[in-house]
Amino acid sequence: GKTFGYVAGFKTFGYTNSGINLSPSSDINVLVERLRYHQVEGVYSNILVVLKKLQQFQDSQNKFVFNQKLPFVKENFVLSSYNHDDIIAQFNTYLSDNKKKIQKLKKKYGINQ
Repeated sequence: GKTFGYVAGFKTFGYTNSGINLSPSSDINVLVERLRYHQVEGVYSNILVVLKKLQQFQDSQNKFVFNQKLPFVKENFVLSSYNHDDIIAQFNTYLSDNKKKIQKLKKKYGINQ
């Protein structure tokens, strides 16, 4: 069967009883190396992180793809606090005041919403 690497400690949603063997590693760089050298057939991780790591290697650019037919999870990140409403307000102000800058960064790093 196929073997996918994943970052140890992260949940691998949808892969229980999938017939795919899962091989943990504590280091994303090791996982990317294992993928490049065909020691695993795939990596279950954040797609943007893996693609960014692969860009470092000339021989790996455009060689790997995100297969949406396999189980995956869309991630969302939120900032919250019970005790520091002021920090949340500052962050919201920053986001509001820097929309163009944030859009440029998203475009630069290939982040879509």
